[in-house]
Amino acid sequence: MDVFITQDQLGDMEEPQIKFIFDQAEKQLKEILTVGDTVVTRTTTLLTLSSGLLVGLIGYAINRWDGQKIDALFWSSALSMAYLLVPMFLLISLIIPAQYSVTGSSPKHFFTDAFFNADIKKDKRILHLYASEIINYQVRIDKNLAQTQKRWKRYKKAILFIAGSPVAFATLYLLVLFLSHPSQCGHCL
Repeated sequence: MDVFITQDQLGDMEEPQIKFIFDQAEKQLKEILTVGDTVVTRTTTLLTLSSGLLVGLIGYAINRWDGQKIDALFWSSALSMAYLLVPMFLLISLIIPAQYSVTGSSPKHFFTDAFFNADIKKDKRILHLYASEIINYQVRIDKNLAQTQKRWKRYKKAILFIAGSPVAFATLYLLVLFLSHPSQCGHCL
């Protein structure tokens, strides 16, 4: 844990000043937790959209297969399903609960010898309690921010895959068409 509050700084502070810093740290921690919830909400929406697209492709492929039409359209839809699994796995990994640090501390955290040290005057004890919690909040903020940034990065990758799916599906169709009938595909490109 990085202790960034010096004893000199703490000695120069009064309770309203350190309470202001504590309140700001608490607000930032709550905001990061809210952003983490936003990732899950948006992911759920995107996962619903992707699932619908996947179900549509599966239905189309089954229909072609049942009709004994195993052709370029069947294979391109099968490959498109495989392509769509990539963003879906990214999205599923985002709805699995992540370990976030929340606001507040356990009461047992405050009942330690460090806070009841004879070197700390009773009227200054509240400053030390606030300082300790501010340091703990900074650790939580850093941890939660790193977790949230990692999750947003995965979400953005999934968005890019889904946004690129029409181009990918068309490319897969042309590739399958070319591979299945290379002599007839002079007009495909």
